[in-house]
Amino acid sequence: MSNIILQEKSNSALSINLAVTNQSVTITTSTPAGEGETPVTKSASFTVSDFPNSDKDWQAYLVKSGETISKPLSFNALTLGDRETRQSYTEKNEIHPLLVILAPYAISKVGLDSLTYLVCESIEELFECNQSYTVGSPETNQQIRDDLFVPVTFASATASVAADGEVTLSLVHPGNSSQPVDVYLESTGGYLPTQRATVTAGSPKQIKFIASGMQSGDSAKVKVGYKDFPGVSQCTVTVS
Repeated sequence: MSNIILQEKSNSALSINLAVTNQSVTITTSTPAGEGETPVTKSASFTVSDFPNSDKDWQAYLVKSGETISKPLSFNALTLGDRETRQSYTEKNEIHPLLVILAPYAISKVGLDSLTYLVCESIEELFECNQSYTVGSPETNQQIRDDLFVPVTFASATASVAADGEVTLSLVHPGNSSQPVDVYLESTGGYLPTQRATVTAGSPKQIKFIASGMQSGDSAKVKVGYKDFPGVSQCTVTVS
């Protein structure tokens, strides 16, 4: 069963009808017109083959509306090489997605009715769906992260290092899946030679932190997260 979340937009008059099955997704929108005019209706259907990288885990997609409803656009591919959250990407490019689709497991293996759908441009009174859905809350993104993305963490929440020295930190993947997970790293000080790493369950990943330009007593937070959700876990490194 799909996890469908309506991110309610109270200022929208757009009605959306979403139908999800194992092999297809159909979305129909209707925009009200002036008095005596026919509402503008758009419709599109997608199958598994319409989703880029449908054979890969850890994918995210956007479906947007222009003159027509777009096919699913790979969010991972759109932001490759420029780590941004979904929100900053859509705002910078003035994209107003109808749907954001999250696929933690390969669509070709699990089908389209095992994904999470965030419906972005309707209000509850004008939304219809062939499956049950929930209305999003401020905790929605946190819930999605906890439910869908493996919480790769640091083996220790603290570490120490000499001034201008280096220390090795360990990343741990606690999941049971053998699927490697790509994570992104950032720090509030010092230097990280690696900003992206691949972590596999049962095999801690070692990364190096260099206390470049830091003095005794200084500290820096090294953070690990995902393309959509940065800063899932952090390690505080203190210069001794």
